[in-house]
Amino acid sequence: MLYALSPLERPPPMVTRRPASIEPLLCALPLFRSVAPARVAEVAAAARRIELRKGDRIYDSGGNADGLYAVAFGLIKLAFNQPGGHTKVLRLVGPGETFGEPAVFYPHPYPVSAEALTDSLVLFLPADAIMAIVESDPAALRAMLATLSRRIFEMVEDLQSHTAKNGVQRVAAYLCSLAATQVDEADADAMQRVQLPTRKSVLASRLGVTKETFSRILHELSDAGLVSVSRLEITLPAPRRLAEVARSGQLPQPAAARL
Repeated sequence: MLYALSPLERPPPMVTRRPASIEPLLCALPLFRSVAPARVAEVAAAARRIELRKGDRIYDSGGNADGLYAVAFGLIKLAFNQPGGHTKVLRLVGPGETFGEPAVFYPHPYPVSAEALTDSLVLFLPADAIMAIVESDPAALRAMLATLSRRIFEMVEDLQSHTAKNGVQRVAAYLCSLAATQVDEADADAMQRVQLPTRKSVLASRLGVTKETFSRILHELSDAGLVSVSRLEITLPAPRRLAEVARSGQLPQPAAARL
């Protein structure tokens, strides 16, 4: 990889299609990889499938927290409202990922809202079903603690990215991350095409810039010959040069300015 990514800059997993059953999805989650199949089956029996259309809310900020959620397919936005009616996107959750884990140990109202950005299938796993496993299975408990610990580290790295990197760095790094996840065995010097997973206003909020600033940065990157934008498709003519911008935060002068 050309650039080391913070959690802020890593895109969510790409959307996949509906799984045949609940148990294979649960077995693929880090929480259940070391759990006996019979115990996974118990959780699967208690799980509830939630089919969502784009724009549907799973819960609002302040809603009752009584379990965690696993994304089977689709894309979920976790966000909270800021003064002035603005929304801050904290995380984008894709297939094979979970959210709401603190509810298992700390039954406090959810501090954020959860909304489907695409048609999605989410599994709700009741807290009591999860607690029954972690109380009896040390491996499951360690996996849950590892998940919560990873979230804390990601929040710290997000804060560091917001305070130590400028907007150009964050946007450039995010585009590099899309190439790393969407392009198989990409040549660092070869042209690459990537697809933004959702609308630009959502990505701007996730990266800690305004929609206008996000668009301006894309325009500046385009003027510098580093990207070409066509709706949600972004062409990266020179990924290695873009990675350098992600590290330095300095844009090269447009070709016309160098003449």
